[in-house]
Amino acid sequence: MLPESEGRAKRYEPEERTKAIAIYEVYLARGMTAASAAERAGVPAKTLDRWIEGGRARARQEGAEEGRVAVNRAIEVLSGISDSDYAARCIAIFTFLSWRRWPLNICQISHHISLLLSTYLSQKYKARFLSDLPNDISSVFLRFIDIRSLAGLLNGETVFPQVFEIDDFEGVRRYTRRDLNAEIASFFLNSSKYGIKPTISKVYDVVDAMGFSRDFSMGANAFRAFWRENVMLMPFDYVEAYHYPQLAFDPDPERDDFYSSIDHLIENPGDVAGFLASSKWATNRFHQLLDRRAREAFWSPDFPKLLTPKAVPDVSLDDKIRAAIGTRTRRKPQ
Repeated sequence: MLPESEGRAKRYEPEERTKAIAIYEVYLARGMTAASAAERAGVPAKTLDRWIEGGRARARQEGAEEGRVAVNRAIEVLSGISDSDYAARCIAIFTFLSWRRWPLNICQISHHISLLLSTYLSQKYKARFLSDLPNDISSVFLRFIDIRSLAGLLNGETVFPQVFEIDDFEGVRRYTRRDLNAEIASFFLNSSKYGIKPTISKVYDVVDAMGFSRDFSMGANAFRAFWRENVMLMPFDYVEAYHYPQLAFDPDPERDDFYSSIDHLIENPGDVAGFLASSKWATNRFHQLLDRRAREAFWSPDFPKLLTPKAVPDVSLDDKIRAAIGTRTRRKPQ
């Protein structure tokens, strides 16, 4: 038991904090109440909870920084800027897919990569156990599986988000958030030729008036949340939807053909590099059209300086979009 605090100004050394938290968590795991466990640790429960949450926040911040570095590195590899082998391209694909699917969970990207890689290896090699994998494959890929994710799943620290949206049903593709992302980016990138100055407010006008190709209606608060969660992905979804439909960066690990979808991306490095070059161009243009506050509100990958932006042809805006802009006059969220 740690010495009791002699007053509100009591300061604990880092090793004291670590020891108190360990004692507290042990007794909590045994079913003891928070108050009793804190008494055993010699530190108030509120203080212990604050320390624990602070540690988790630091871990999330550090994990997010590691995730950003990993995404930037993946784009560099997939752009063909640096030499890479099959394993490096495979991991780069999983890293890029993980970020595009779960952008706000970038702090757990290593866990997501482990999930996708395990599914890929299991499907491709019909393996159930690690020992079932060919030796040359296991020696290359096992170093990329984060075993912390397995431990985290068991103790509740790692929570995977819902795997993937279901983009089709019985062969019929559904309209998803990725389609709306692409249409929003298209509005920003192509509206000037119609005499429209694109703004976030005008995007909401179109959403509110159901002016995009499908009804994705939402209120102002829901739209703000949608924008925050998806804005960094919009230029990528635009380039994929309108200019690189032969690529599919949303393979579903719950489908039996997941591994072949991954192999298609790995085996077509030229198309993937072209997609990223066009995404760099679209991202630069898209960011130029946002005001400074809007740009600073989200993180976007750093493209390699040696990657030359590749312009894509204009896309025509549907008459419904222009009509929606013309009929909306009231103030909308910025």
